[in-house]
Amino acid sequence: MNSKGQHFSVFELLIAAIVAVAILYVLLQIIPTDPIIDNEAVSAISNSLSAVKAGGNTYTTDFKLKANSMVNSKNFEGFDSQSIVFDVGNLSNNIEVGVSSDGAWTYAKSTKSTEVNAKANVFCEINGSSLNDTLEVAGIEPQIDPITLCGEEEYRCCLVHIERA
Repeated sequence: MNSKGQHFSVFELLIAAIVAVAILYVLLQIIPTDPIIDNEAVSAISNSLSAVKAGGNTYTTDFKLKANSMVNSKNFEGFDSQSIVFDVGNLSNNIEVGVSSDGAWTYAKSTKSTEVNAKANVFCEINGSSLNDTLEVAGIEPQIDPITLCGEEEYRCCLVHIERA
């Protein structure tokens, strides 16, 4: 029996396994992963949305937005996904806000690899126009125009303005 060949074969398998793991590691860094829903942030925002559903504004309790996590307007029971707009204040380097490709919902997504201490000022009004008026008085210029999603008719419209806690 030729023992030299058997050892060489095992060595080749070991090298192939190491190379495969290295390639897999590189690919996993390149392939984007879907953000997870941040339940702590959803809970804090949901409580404040419920409190001002009929109109007004309030702050959420402080929450930590986890790394690679997201909150979107589909996460809130009792609200149409087009009635909630997200915005960021002094966290624009840490959180990205946007509208889904079909225009049906909005989101706030963490862009940091570490969690972010945050709170949100939640505003609700009867429609997009009155929400814009309220935001103007508060000195907030949202990145996404509430009228675009909520419209000008009688339709509850809320803005979740996320800022550093």
